[in-house]
Amino acid sequence: MPSGFLHYPSGPLGVALLLLRVLVAGLLAADAAALLNPLHSPDFLGWAIGVVTIACSILGAIGLCSRAALSGASALAVARLADQVWGIGLALRTAPILPPAIALTITISLALAGPGAYSFDAYLFGRREIKIPPRRIDAEPERPFQRS
Repeated sequence: MPSGFLHYPSGPLGVALLLLRVLVAGLLAADAAALLNPLHSPDFLGWAIGVVTIACSILGAIGLCSRAALSGASALAVARLADQVWGIGLALRTAPILPPAIALTITISLALAGPGAYSFDAYLFGRREIKIPPRRIDAEPERPFQRS
């Protein structure tokens, strides 16, 4: 997916973005695996959210359509976090809220930062080298509106 700016950072910053993408994918996949647990007895919506979250985390980890995948994953993380907070209630909650909130924060920042140089997006839409042939000086210029 082409980004608003055509800069895919490489070097230490690119490696940091790669590590953050893998970390977020692991956090989201672990949360989705807990959601898909048969002991949890999820309904159809729970299964759908879990499968889409796993798909978004895989796409985000490899950096393919990473901005869209991580934006979708952050929307699903907001829904999951809201379900944890308002579904059980703040006073009666037993599930920790801090890990999903951290995953949500990192996911949003990665969606805004972009994929980095070590991703499929950078391979597909990244830096290109354009070679312009040298202009011939000895040739006579063409005159498109010349009268005969």
